[in-house]
Amino acid sequence: METLRSQSDSNSNNEHNPLISITRPLFNKETFNQYAGYNSNLKSLTTWQQCLRLFVPFFQKFSQILKVNTNENVNTDHEKTNEEFSEQSRKQSIIDKCQYFMIRFLKWLITYLPFIQILMHYRVKSWLVNDTIAGFTVGIMHVPQGMAYALVATLPPVYGLYTSFFPSLIYFFLGTSRHISIGTMAVVSLLTGDFLDRVIHLKAQIKSANEALYGNMTNNDTSIHDAEQFRIPYALALGFSVGIVQFLMGLFRLGSLIRYFSVPMTSGFTVGVAVHVFTTQVKNVLGLKLPRFPGLFTIPYTYYEIFRTVQHTNIPTVLMASGCITILAIYKDWISPFVRKISFIPLPIDLIIVIISTIVSYSVDLHGKYDVKIVGEIAKGIQYPEVPNISLMGPHIGDTIISAVIGISISVSLARIFATRFNYKINTNQVTRKILTVLLHFNSLQLSN
Repeated sequence: METLRSQSDSNSNNEHNPLISITRPLFNKETFNQYAGYNSNLKSLTTWQQCLRLFVPFFQKFSQILKVNTNENVNTDHEKTNEEFSEQSRKQSIIDKCQYFMIRFLKWLITYLPFIQILMHYRVKSWLVNDTIAGFTVGIMHVPQGMAYALVATLPPVYGLYTSFFPSLIYFFLGTSRHISIGTMAVVSLLTGDFLDRVIHLKAQIKSANEALYGNMTNNDTSIHDAEQFRIPYALALGFSVGIVQFLMGLFRLGSLIRYFSVPMTSGFTVGVAVHVFTTQVKNVLGLKLPRFPGLFTIPYTYYEIFRTVQHTNIPTVLMASGCITILAIYKDWISPFVRKISFIPLPIDLIIVIISTIVSYSVDLHGKYDVKIVGEIAKGIQYPEVPNISLMGPHIGDTIISAVIGISISVSLARIFATRFNYKINTNQVTRKILTVLLHFNSLQLSN
């Protein structure tokens, strides 16, 4: 009885609730592959490729609705075959890999060639005029400074001009500091001069000992004069080896060691170098001809010789030097602040003094009449570079390392000061800067034919 009642209840429910019909297609593996538009006999694709293939028909229908491709016939079947899609996927994969490689290459290029990023963000209207003026000013300052520091390094003045030209040119492409000017430095020039004096003195002693051994006694001054021919080759070898050491420092990421050079240590070393540079120029100001004293106690020996021969002071030389120093001091202390107020272009007083002194010396013939030392003839143009004989630096590797570390520390210290002041970053471990150093030492110290 209950069964009949339940059947009657179910029949009544069916009359009030009709069956729900499902119109979506039911897929098995074969029909799904056919609907998706690829052949199941082909090799299995990766997950992301299969996901992309699912959306291909929808994209095709959507493009037809929007009439993306108006040149094709609407009635044409736009479904891509599996071969076409595989070919397109392969090409897209190659394009993606090329794009990834190009992005990585551009990042590397910008990292090691910072001037590209600088030029990309360069404001021509705002910065070009000021940068042009700054470039001319720095270039003008490098001329007398380069010749002066070449004399400190006991080299002909033309080598100072070479060292001032090539580093600044190459540093534009490879440098990370926006304000530092690479060129001659007092510290490196002094170390170079001290090294060359020691080498020449040692060569002269060896020559004198050999001649004494074989019975050909000569004057020590003659031996030193003969040994002077080694000064430029040793300077070339020193510069090139210093560049190699600095390249290795950058390659092994040793630039971070510079931070352990404290400011008091660097300042004290700079003051000591200033005292040495001042001492080496006292004899030139007084017009005295003194020998150089390599090794320890250089300053006491030098001042002893100065006071011993002070009666031979060249008065015209003292007057010329005193006049130039007085003009510089007056301009820096009193005239320069007034010039800055009326003109944004700095006055190159250093170069003006050099030009006026040269004209006066040539007009009065100070060298011929009063025995005033002059720079002499400067070679025209640029000599052909030659590969230095780096084997000369075998016994002097210590001098190479000292010059390399000190040169890098001073440059990085100055660059950090400017970077902190103007709120930007520098890269102390940039390998290409070490390559730059090799190039500048190789090109800036050239052998004269």
